[in-house]
Amino acid sequence: KELLWDISRQADLEKEKWEENVEVNLFTFLSWHKYVIVLDDMWHTETWDAIKNAIPTNMKNKSKIILTSRNNDEDTHVGRKSSLH
Repeated sequence: KELLWDISRQADLEKEKWEENVEVNLFTFLSWHKYVIVLDDMWHTETWDAIKNAIPTNMKNKSKIILTSRNNDEDTHVGRKSSLH
């Protein structure tokens, strides 16, 4: 939840909206905006599982999620092989 709050704060989501029902409010907010989210050095697939419902990933607004990890399982868990570099 702290990671979602941090993303919400950095995206300038109103504090009242990220304090209550952060997943739904962040998803709605990001759906209307173009964004780049950088998740650096993610070690566990559970981290992605905890935030994935709050981040729209199939939007046509060309938003991006950049993930770095030393764990080879992260790449296939988060995205399709065609989205990896």
